[in-house]
Amino acid sequence: MRHLFDPAGQRALAAAMRRQPLLAFDFDGTLVPMAEGPDDMLVADPIADGMRQLARLCPVAIITGLAVDDVADKADAMNGLVLGTGSRAAVFVGDDVDDEPVYARAPSSWLTVRIGRDDPSTLARFFVNDHDEVETMLAP
Repeated sequence: MRHLFDPAGQRALAAAMRRQPLLAFDFDGTLVPMAEGPDDMLVADPIADGMRQLARLCPVAIITGLAVDDVADKADAMNGLVLGTGSRAAVFVGDDVDDEPVYARAPSSWLTVRIGRDDPSTLARFFVNDHDEVETMLAP
């Protein structure tokens, strides 16, 4: 797993963006830090602004699931959204083991990113260190 902001990661991100991908993000732990309950999960202004900017360029989706059954369906949801939007590629950003089904089923045209590098068995191709780097990734 390589850092998204190293030269190889930047080239991969640029190549994915040229294909006008579906940009998909897990919610809890990715777009917002983990919290006690849903009322405590607020998207920071820079992340919301970045999402709005990106939505002008490409389809954007938030894919989340807190129940075990939802986790198994994340990969199906991603595939369905890619097909439904007519995208030729996808960028998926997640943060934990619940996102591994997406990483496992991602074709080579998808860019997969995990927050943190604490799991050496992850199938994500790239990582960012923390939420600050997600904000950097979303900056226009």
